[in-house]
Amino acid sequence: METHRPVFERRSTNLAAVVSLAATIALLGGTAGCRGRVLAPNANDGLRAELVERTSERDAARARVSELESEVAGLTARLSAKDAARTPAEQGNSGGQTAAQLAEIASLRAEAAAATPALASIAISSLSNAKVTRTAVETGAGTGGGTGAGTSTSAGEGLLTLIVVPSDGLGRFIQIAGWLDLSATVLVPGAAPAPALATRVGPNALRSCYRSGFLGTHYTVEQPIRWTGEGAPRAVSVAIEFVDPATGRRFPATATVPFVSTTSQNRAPTQNRAPDSAARDQ
Repeated sequence: METHRPVFERRSTNLAAVVSLAATIALLGGTAGCRGRVLAPNANDGLRAELVERTSERDAARARVSELESEVAGLTARLSAKDAARTPAEQGNSGGQTAAQLAEIASLRAEAAAATPALASIAISSLSNAKVTRTAVETGAGTGGGTGAGTSTSAGEGLLTLIVVPSDGLGRFIQIAGWLDLSATVLVPGAAPAPALATRVGPNALRSCYRSGFLGTHYTVEQPIRWTGEGAPRAVSVAIEFVDPATGRRFPATATVPFVSTTSQNRAPTQNRAPDSAARDQ
């Protein structure tokens, strides 16, 4: 026996189909009407591209000039020391080389010297950070933290971790040996900058800071910092200067290092780090 659906049920089904079809048509029409407009290139685009290219070439040229200055200073120092150590009898051509052989040796030395990397710049990576390790609270039992708003303190101690990256004229990492002068000032909102550190890291201590891993090849210099003043610190203004003993050149760098939160606020400052080694160097 055939059963018939009520008229109102058939009408509801037909209405739903019509609504679905209308929604599909509207969606397709909206998609076709939302096409992005293609902007035609103009003269300003070419100028901007040229500016970026020229700026990059300028920075590379400056780095190369700085590297060449280091090479010249180093070669001059070594040549002066070598000439001072030679006896009058050694000043002549005691090896018996011909003029052509001497010219070839000089050419090879010049080529090798030109290919020898030299320090061109030094920088502080943005991955550097500072942590509060201990604070003295004036009133109440508030927790002193690197980002604890509203905490009033009279003194603080922390750990400054600097990621130092020296580079040659091609922007590549280069190992260094010398002294690293370091000073730091803690910045507290609404208060005067508070001096927190002034030290020199010696050659042996700096060599032990060499690292190569997830953060790339760099020097990790960790220093305890101490400051006085009220308020929660937000950042540390850092200035470093590397002194190259081979050339006498100085390479400065500055950065503002942020404080990061830490779960351990009452542990003592880290010991046996660069300051102790630096003291032994001095």
